[in-house]
Amino acid sequence: MGRRRSGFGMAQRELAAASPVWDGIVFHAQQEAEKYLKAYLEERGILFHKSHDLIALLNLAPGQLPEQDPIRPQLAYLGTLSGRHH
Repeated sequence: MGRRRSGFGMAQRELAAASPVWDGIVFHAQQEAEKYLKAYLEERGILFHKSHDLIALLNLAPGQLPEQDPIRPQLAYLGTLSGRHH
């Protein structure tokens, strides 16, 4: 949990910076979302292949994370921005 929080903290600090490094913010945000989804899948015994595609990971648990449905477009966009949607 500590490591996961460290990426979130880095992104928050960077957002507060006078000249934020947007690539770093996007990278850490994507990483945190990916880790959250993979931890959820693993906890429930749902198998997944190596992937950085947030939507593909979310689709492995249909109906199990309804709170994520409203942010699907943002997750897809985050994957596109980070270049980690494969």
